[in-house]
Amino acid sequence: MARPIKRGDKWRIRWLDADGKRRSEVYHRKADADRALLARLSAADAERRGLRPRIEDGRTFAELADRWLAYRAAAKRSKGDDESMLRRHLRPFFGEQRLSR
Repeated sequence: MARPIKRGDKWRIRWLDADGKRRSEVYHRKADADRALLARLSAADAERRGLRPRIEDGRTFAELADRWLAYRAAAKRSKGDDESMLRRHLRPFFGEQRLSR
């Protein structure tokens, strides 16, 4: 059975989703990691057996880029470079594509 693995001062969980893709998440507390792992495993099993409908992620790349710029890039010294790469190269190509693709 899968179990959380300690990495430094954090706990990592790994599991296979309903499509058989490997997934992982990191938590600060082992109790949170245990709970999340159990939830992820049971959700994937229910989706595989058809007891739960699969959830489609409707977010687009543009929404992700906006969120990343607002929360993550704001603290970087190269924020201007990141904004430029997104605006000139990534958004024109990936802009309205769903993240699930």
